[in-house]
Amino acid sequence: MLGIPNATDMMKLRSESVKYGTSKPQKIGGYSGATKFDIDKLTLDNLLDCGFQISEIAKLLLVSERTIYRRMAHFGLSKLKFSEIDDDGLERVVSETIKDFPMCGEQMLRQLLKSKSLKIQRWRFRDIIHEIGSSGVQARKAGRLHQRTYNVMASNHLWHIDTNHKLIRWRFVIIGGVDGFSRMIMFLSCNDKNTSKTVLESFLTDVGNYGIPLKVRSDKGGENISVADFMLKERALHYIFKDEVYRRLNVWSTAWACHRIRTVKASPLQLWSSRQIQNPVGMRMNETELTEQGVEGENNDDATRYGERPIFQPLNLINEQCREILSIELNRTGENFGIEDYLKSLGIISANT
Repeated sequence: MLGIPNATDMMKLRSESVKYGTSKPQKIGGYSGATKFDIDKLTLDNLLDCGFQISEIAKLLLVSERTIYRRMAHFGLSKLKFSEIDDDGLERVVSETIKDFPMCGEQMLRQLLKSKSLKIQRWRFRDIIHEIGSSGVQARKAGRLHQRTYNVMASNHLWHIDTNHKLIRWRFVIIGGVDGFSRMIMFLSCNDKNTSKTVLESFLTDVGNYGIPLKVRSDKGGENISVADFMLKERALHYIFKDEVYRRLNVWSTAWACHRIRTVKASPLQLWSSRQIQNPVGMRMNETELTEQGVEGENNDDATRYGERPIFQPLNLINEQCREILSIELNRTGENFGIEDYLKSLGIISANT
């Protein structure tokens, strides 16, 4: 895609592209004077609060930095407003924060202070850190992790959810979800029970804030089943793709039966048919032959090693009224791997459930 050779470079391109906007603000004008871009105070305030630099805001809004500075001056906004606190007070607050979060680096500590309504100059903050926590700085440098590049299309395309059991001795379970593209923590909660209902409640809390992700990834723990059911319902996966997967399996199995196996110079269908002609009832084998039948070398212990497969009950998440509407309005074409059918059915289900 675009001549990019690997996923790492593609992810770098995606991360860089989010810094640029897609459309300029509209221009407004009065009875006299030049027109100006319609940039409201709330937009600028939110972008500044998110930590964007002036140059980054200009790229996002597709305007000049001078325009941003003029709007900030008009609304009385500034990035140079810092909290008034003496050195002793700042040292005390930083010491308490480091005590609560000993493994946090400089950037995380600055944000923790910001959550306490403290905005400090960087040079001043660094002096305090190196004065009271120099040993911690060196320890964090020594334990720095190499961050791998993770390839996700965009925000809300993939959430990772999991439960952490490090406090399970005291019956505390941490439930969390992270956006795969931005590393944004979508939800993080502490509970005294690890049930599928609890995980779903935590998940739905921030679905209301950030929207429904395109996909969710988790392990196969039973506590994630309700989230999986929710995603299957909301994304209409079973309604569209179950029949399509079944059709493709039939096509593939038919082709497999007729394809020629190199080692025996015959197809599976030929082997099966010729053997049935020789012995229509089946081969008579003694107990030893039954034990060794199909074994090449060592026995396959995968079933024992990985445990039994889970058994799922069928999902009945689409009501009869919605199914009737789907049968009338959805004319399946199967084009583009069924994606167009899927998106149309998703819209119908969302509007009628």
